[in-house]
Amino acid sequence: MTACVDTEAVRHQLVQAYTRAVLPDVVAHLRVALDEFDNDGVDELVECPVCGRLGMAERIQAHDCPR
Repeated sequence: MTACVDTEAVRHQLVQAYTRAVLPDVVAHLRVALDEFDNDGVDELVECPVCGRLGMAERIQAHDCPR
């Protein structure tokens, strides 16, 4: 069974961090991360059903599972 990461929840957390950030470098970094979420090409992370590792689907299919 493959578990998908709730990208909307992750985006929500990034927005919360962005609205509370004080340091200019942190604000800029969070802005870039949020811009990535706004792109239509954002891939959801999936979990390896054997070891639980998270990653993009094509990388999980090709990773060296330790089990």
